[in-house]
Amino acid sequence: MRRLPRATLPTLTPPFVISEKVAFFARNAEIQTDKVLIFRDVTMNHGNAYNRTTGSFTAPLGGVYVFHLFYTPPGDRLEVEIQVNGDTACTGTSTDDQYEYHDSLGQGTCSAIVRLNQGDVVTVRADNTGAIKEGAYSGFLGFLYSAV
Repeated sequence: MRRLPRATLPTLTPPFVISEKVAFFARNAEIQTDKVLIFRDVTMNHGNAYNRTTGSFTAPLGGVYVFHLFYTPPGDRLEVEIQVNGDTACTGTSTDDQYEYHDSLGQGTCSAIVRLNQGDVVTVRADNTGAIKEGAYSGFLGFLYSAV
């Protein structure tokens, strides 16, 4: 897959005001057969940009956005990507043997700061159709940092 180019952040001079408010937090992921993660429990969806049916976030306006993902597989290694229009923005890798001394599962994380145009689509996709530990062991969040 093609990697996204590094973003150039705008220079912000205080005080700055974001006129549009866009933010979401969803947890309890399930990997679909097409490898897209859908987060079933949406606890906040300000601006209604996260679609709980498709698992995708569609930018309601252009700007700089921040996204973060965390997840825990119940077994084997799992690589998960945050993708923008199908291109990789970041990749997280988790394995079940990160802590040799403890019967704990390794958690994967991935964070991205990206510039999106209105209508760009952000999804989370796994490298296989493995599993994610159920409950609050996975989450996906995003918010508009700066409208441009």
